[in-house]
Amino acid sequence: MEAKATLEFNLPEQEHDFKYACAGLDALLTLNDIDQELRSAVRYHSGEFTHYIHEETGERKECCVETLYHVRKVINEMIHDRKLPELI
Repeated sequence: MEAKATLEFNLPEQEHDFKYACAGLDALLTLNDIDQELRSAVRYHSGEFTHYIHEETGERKECCVETLYHVRKVINEMIHDRKLPELI
């Protein structure tokens, strides 16, 4: 027997809930992308998080690897605590 699940929403009253349910996969993919960028910065010193532009001076600055490591750890703990599914 095949398992099935159906979500129903009363629109327009539950429009926000409907949008949250539809955006779930995109949110997981976004978290995964952030995690992979952090991993690249920590392990290989490459990717989006290795440098940033200081807002006031316009100077290019290097990010702190220890901070990036800690941010990655916290994000993964939050994912685990909320029991979010792993992407396959």
